[in-house]
Amino acid sequence: MHNTTKRIMVDMSATLIHHGHTRLLKKASEYGNVIVGLTTDEEIVTKKGYTPELTFEQRKEILESIKYVSEVVAVPWLLTDATLAEHNIDLLVHGDDNSNLIEKENLLVFPRVKGISSSDMRVRSYQIHKDKKNNDFDKWNEIKKSAQKAKRVIGFKPREIFWVRVGQNIGSEEYGKGNEFQRPVLIVRKLNTNLFIGIPLSSQEKVNSDYFHTIEFNTKKGLSKNSAMILQLKTFDKKRLMSRIGILDKKKFSIILEKIRGLFILS
Repeated sequence: MHNTTKRIMVDMSATLIHHGHTRLLKKASEYGNVIVGLTTDEEIVTKKGYTPELTFEQRKEILESIKYVSEVVAVPWLLTDATLAEHNIDLLVHGDDNSNLIEKENLLVFPRVKGISSSDMRVRSYQIHKDKKNNDFDKWNEIKKSAQKAKRVIGFKPREIFWVRVGQNIGSEEYGKGNEFQRPVLIVRKLNTNLFIGIPLSSQEKVNSDYFHTIEFNTKKGLSKNSAMILQLKTFDKKRLMSRIGILDKKKFSIILEKIRGLFILS
């Protein structure tokens, strides 16, 4: 029976946690209390060149919920014996891709689980997302053709909020969701009988700033709270309109207008 009072460190980034991680943690727990040395966000950006999908605190929370883990501490990309001493670690457990600068007597290496890694998962996820997005563009083209042919006439005016066929856009442009790629849009200004300037809304809570502002308005289903994405201000044709959701009161609307003016003040 192994000594269960030892402090055993398993270092990992765990950007995308998988069964390879949990198997290693389970093995390490046979040698003592497992302390996960978790790579910080800053180190991942510096060493791997990307921002992790989950923040340090989010990754830490997940790891702390695993029964084999006693504690999670922040560590640099490469560990040394000094790192182990700092956290009173008796032994470092790692996969056979270890590159840490640790004396052999302080290191226990296990074979990696074959066929799985966070990097491979990331590549596969990207490819799935890429394939889906290409398919979404094809679907949106069909919706756009249908909207262009529609004869339905919908009136609109400033302060009104409509479901709008925003579409499948590119890059960081906001896109719609659902069967018709729709999103709530606040009408800011009516340009003519066909065109209006609008601001797409998001149900995801965002911090108020020059580019975002939280608004509340009444709908048939009750009070709705959305974030107006002022930086996504654009012109829409009324053929994109689907149905009216509600209307923003004048006081809240005036705040949005002020933020739009601020957006176009050139320093």
